[in-house]
Amino acid sequence: MIERKPRTGGRIAALSVWWMVAVLLVLDIVALVDRNIIAVLAPPMQHDLALSDVQMGLALGPAFSVAYVLFGMPFGWAVDRFQRRWVVAVGSTIWSGAMIATSFAMSLTGLAGARAFVGAGEMALSPAAFSMIGDRLSPKRMTTALALYSMAPKLAQSASFALGGLLVGYAAHHSLALGPMLALSGWRLVFLMIGLPGLAMTLLIFTFPEPARKAHAGSETDTRSFVQYLRADWRTLLPLLLAASLAATTYAAMLAWYPTYLTRHFGWDATRYGGFMSMISLISAGSVLLKGMAVDWMVRRGTAFAHLRFYLVALLIAAPCAFLAFTTADPHLSMIAYGIADGLASAAMLYFAATIQIYLPAQFHGRINALFLMTITIVATGIGPMAVAGASQYLFRNPAALGKALLVVVVPAAGAAVTMLWIALRRLRSRHECPCP
Repeated sequence: MIERKPRTGGRIAALSVWWMVAVLLVLDIVALVDRNIIAVLAPPMQHDLALSDVQMGLALGPAFSVAYVLFGMPFGWAVDRFQRRWVVAVGSTIWSGAMIATSFAMSLTGLAGARAFVGAGEMALSPAAFSMIGDRLSPKRMTTALALYSMAPKLAQSASFALGGLLVGYAAHHSLALGPMLALSGWRLVFLMIGLPGLAMTLLIFTFPEPARKAHAGSETDTRSFVQYLRADWRTLLPLLLAASLAATTYAAMLAWYPTYLTRHFGWDATRYGGFMSMISLISAGSVLLKGMAVDWMVRRGTAFAHLRFYLVALLIAAPCAFLAFTTADPHLSMIAYGIADGLASAAMLYFAATIQIYLPAQFHGRINALFLMTITIVATGIGPMAVAGASQYLFRNPAALGKALLVVVVPAAGAAVTMLWIALRRLRSRHECPCP
């Protein structure tokens, strides 16, 4: 009788894959907490550094986002050329070190400089994470893994406020003496307490092996080849890029202004809507994973370009839900409709990252992902919320018309994103056969 050996190799390999995804998720949560915690600490920082609202705004927004965009291509190039674990380690060290440096900021220049390095370091993570997940997993399971990683923003959003409150409370009654002339307390101590664990967690990236690349041996990865690819394939890339940016604009505009809409339109303050919004965030985070699993189910059933088709339908449902959220006279119905729209439109990059990994040249994945993240940051984060403010102030000339301002930005952006997705699907269909069974 032949004794069968336990098939432990496959289980170990599977555990290694999901451990990699878990580590990347944890690092992304750490990065996003580092990015967002300044919003909780802004009032005491502004007071201690004697900063105006405009100066504090520069530190909160442009100092971070400009560096994030500028370092997109350098880190994308590094992802395509070097071990991605080391790229992530370098980025994590930079942003964690910058958080620690924020503790010692004495002026706007020091604060803005530290925030710029936080942005530069964080740009290294997602292009590398998308590339590693795409290389390690088959198309049948890739979207679930990418969805798990894409839950980080929602989880970090909750963690930033919860952790920020706890650390602020602790720092209010403690200080750390670093010498006879220097002691850190308050917000300075908080930044130190967040930055130091970030440095330690960087080591987690070396607890799993570097995934083997799917690029063919001998593929050209130099800058000239990448530029030639962009010129040759712009008819595919442009609608994909516009669709991603417009879809992210829909989500970013709603996220930025919906709490204010609840206050202006229904007279609800944070104490009244906070619990509902927290619940919506948690449900939305869970929906990201469910959407990823649904797309993988479609892929296993042989649906070509399942990622873009799924998101196109999701946006078609989200748009009327957003319309209802900003037109109904019932605040509870408004929040339900907003929650559905939020859950459907969120995590736009998930679908495009999966499409990039499957259908676009593997030797350029790092730079293509970086290009998408850069564009989304500029368009969605930089323009989306400002467009709503501009429509409210200059088009309707009435703060109470915020709902109308949201409608003229969100609904057309969602419609344009659907149109671009349809164009991108036609272009991909004319060039590729789905590689998935």
